Amino acid sequence: MIILSIISLIFSFLLQGIITNFISFNVNSLSIFSSVFVLVNLVVLQEYFESDKKFIILFLVFGLFMDIVYNSTVLISCFIFFAVFYINKGLNFFLPYNLLTVNLFSVVSMIVYHFITFLFLIIIRYDVFPFVYLFKIIGCNLLMTVIYTSIMYSLIKYIVKKFELRVVR
Repeated sequence: MIILSIISLIFSFLLQGIITNFISFNVNSLSIFSSVFVLVNLVVLQEYFESDKKFIILFLVFGLFMDIVYNSTVLISCFIFFAVFYINKGLNFFLPYNLLTVNLFSVVSMIVYHFITFLFLIIIRYDVFPFVYLFKIIGCNLLMTVIYTSIMYSLIKYIVKKFELRVVR
């Protein structure tokens, strides 16, 4: 299961780069094909890990990769991914793990990711945008987040059943 997780996360990481490089968008011209693919993949994979320690390591490693490669920052995505992990863990305690709830977790994770990033940019006064831009970004990311979550959920569930992979302990 670890190997499947790493392969799917690398795929999501590369897809993030392809989408951001080939579909040029900025705050004024957003694309519905954008999402935080690595975060969505991590949300889908969370059910297959009993060991929080191993899963947090994956969260932090890929959060650091996102920071270094795509955001040109250090530890911001790690912090946000870490916060999202605990939010999803709390939600997962109350709700069953199925396609509908995983899509809900992904949408909540994407909103939290963009909201914290937006607040951080305002606090450090790096880029100050009107609050309405946050809603535009979330709205544009919503469709692709649900589509990618559904695809990854179905694909990973199929592979886990086909190869009889076990939960990571």
